Amino acid sequence: MQMHTFEDDLEALRLLAPPVRTREDFSRIRLETAALREAGERGKSSDTPALHDFNVRQARCKNIQSSIQAKAAAQPDAFISYVQGLNLSEMDQAFKYSDLIEAIIGNCSQWREFLLNELDRVLLLYEQSNSASVLQALQGFAFLEFCRDSSVTEAISERYAAALCSRSRAVRLLALNIFSGFRISNNATLHEALSECLSQADWKVRWEAEKVLAEAHLLPIRYRPSLADRIRRRLTT
Repeated sequence: MQMHTFEDDLEALRLLAPPVRTREDFSRIRLETAALREAGERGKSSDTPALHDFNVRQARCKNIQSSIQAKAAAQPDAFISYVQGLNLSEMDQAFKYSDLIEAIIGNCSQWREFLLNELDRVLLLYEQSNSASVLQALQGFAFLEFCRDSSVTEAISERYAAALCSRSRAVRLLALNIFSGFRISNNATLHEALSECLSQADWKVRWEAEKVLAEAHLLPIRYRPSLADRIRRRLTT
């Protein structure tokens, strides 16, 4: 398998889908998807062109991701070599890494060990470098929230909780960013780690943890951010 086969798919994917850089981008895509589907179900004529365009682009993206999955499954050693050979200090290659990780998450059970090992490797790289490009590379792992393999989600939850306790502020914020969609209501360890973030020294960590817990309706009873935190938020939004 030659490198250009992956390169062709990645280039086609980049033309169809804008890069997901932040939790806000990921949340926006989810909201847009839900809104367009709802519009289609209601049969709103004014939304039909937008829904049609969205569905066409989504179908093309899925076809490209299926192509990547098939090539990776056919020659896993070549795929692993290609992925691990990407230079994550370069933003363009970090985008490619993120797209490749997202593509194989569709077969998360098959790629369980590789995904977990890569998450550990790149998390450590980010902790050591605090690099914007490595941060981008990690964004692909956000799509693990759609994995339905309980053994994978349990392992990811363990890493989520550990990252929330990291001594690195950047890693804690990253965890709150890319793992925010994970189901936490039935995970006592994860719930506890998120709740402890509400009292951490860094106000951004407190804020992000509050948003994650609020979305899951798990904020502690009578919780209220401090006046200082409320002022900081007004100044940054």
